[in-house]
Amino acid sequence: MNPGIDLVTADPQAVCMGSATQLEVLTSAYGPGTQTLHFFKDSVVPVPDNSFAGALSPLQVSGTNMSAGDIYSVTIDSLKSPYTSDLAIFLIAPDGSSVELSSNNGADGDNYVGTTLAMWAISPITIASPPFTGEFIPEGDLTALTGASDGTWKLKVADVVAGNLDTLFKWSMTFKTNAINTYHWWPASGLSDTAVADPLATPVSDTRYYVQVEDEWGCESVTDSVDITVKPLPTATLSLAENTICQGEEAEVSLNLTGTGPWLLHGLSILENGQSPVVFPDTLVPGPVFTFTDFPMNDAWYMITSYTDQGNACLSDTANWIMVDVLPLPVIQLGNDTTLCADHSLLLDAGNPGSVFLWSDSSTGPTLMADSAGYGYGTHTFWVNVDNGCVNRDTIHITFDPCTGFHETELQVKIFPNPNSGSLFIDIMPASAPVTFRIIDTRGATLYNGVLSAMNSPSSGLFQIDTRPINPGLYYLLLEYDGQKRILKFVRE
Repeated sequence: MNPGIDLVTADPQAVCMGSATQLEVLTSAYGPGTQTLHFFKDSVVPVPDNSFAGALSPLQVSGTNMSAGDIYSVTIDSLKSPYTSDLAIFLIAPDGSSVELSSNNGADGDNYVGTTLAMWAISPITIASPPFTGEFIPEGDLTALTGASDGTWKLKVADVVAGNLDTLFKWSMTFKTNAINTYHWWPASGLSDTAVADPLATPVSDTRYYVQVEDEWGCESVTDSVDITVKPLPTATLSLAENTICQGEEAEVSLNLTGTGPWLLHGLSILENGQSPVVFPDTLVPGPVFTFTDFPMNDAWYMITSYTDQGNACLSDTANWIMVDVLPLPVIQLGNDTTLCADHSLLLDAGNPGSVFLWSDSSTGPTLMADSAGYGYGTHTFWVNVDNGCVNRDTIHITFDPCTGFHETELQVKIFPNPNSGSLFIDIMPASAPVTFRIIDTRGATLYNGVLSAMNSPSSGLFQIDTRPINPGLYYLLLEYDGQKRILKFVRE
């Protein structure tokens, strides 16, 4: 009889792409063979004296898949009897057919110990002596047993002569059964092994795997199969509304997902230069697009480490990331808020060559001369917007003071030559000394100061200042005398 395939299974039968399922084929091989199966019964069974009914010891046999008459051997491991010639021993198959093993043998000898009865033995039990240890041919023909070998067997021991007490302790049966020698699975793609009963399968698409087996006699089974469904993994793609932004602007990040959903996101993270990583808690997303915003001050990376499509229970750990390039804002330094005399000017410089400028007075140059003209006394606000691709603003508050201690008509001053190349002469009327002076740059910073006196006056009322220590450019000269002030512009070549 050809071998049979009882069941082909896959656990699980539906897998996510890249995952494995355990295949297994359950088979049956029929008839005798080389695979040895032992069955034992170890229990104390008293044998009634002078009773043809005797004692019955049952033994359950399973998995042999053969006929009862194909039994390999039966062994009486331990049967205690003072007169073995009083005993009649029979083997009863599951269907009730029986065969005589040994009756009235051994004269007045004692016991059966390690007595194996088989048709392949050489010596008959009838000529053996107690305790019958060894292998012997039974009195009856084992091959005459009928029915299937699987079921409940019985060993019957009867003491047919009065006067003895006998006890059966242990007996066993041996079967040599057929076995499956060869397994053949196909297609081979995705299988860990095509020649075992239980290979692992990792298919990349829906696949039907076939299997056929062969027993040790070369007989083949019919072909059976099992279907495996492969579920797609979700995918996640990160994108940015803008790949480049300016500091302080919003970065809009979108995560586009494939699958049936909803999706559970794991390890969604923000990594910004100079900052500690930010990891979102696991987030359930109902739709295929998830959007969030961030306001990075430096270049930042957005990453997703894994995500589960809860519609098909498939998880993907294919990480996806994207970077936003954060441009710095232009640096503007108009300076600190300050106070100027009404006739004093301050050159405001926005820096950042090549940028687009817009000042508070709507001018568009890189600099603005701030003075009281057009503004009047008091505090005024000057601001500038600088656009170099990113826009920034700086503001300065300047207070213009009338400097009321100054009486211009009383202090008449001339300076020459203007421009000068290193020496600046000052003619003051009325001629008085000392007079303090300060040289101030266009940002309002004092470069150096001193006192005009006879020591640096070549003639009465005429003074000289050495301007060689300062760089070429526009400067302001502040003179103070007896509470009076005078401010003059000069150029150092």
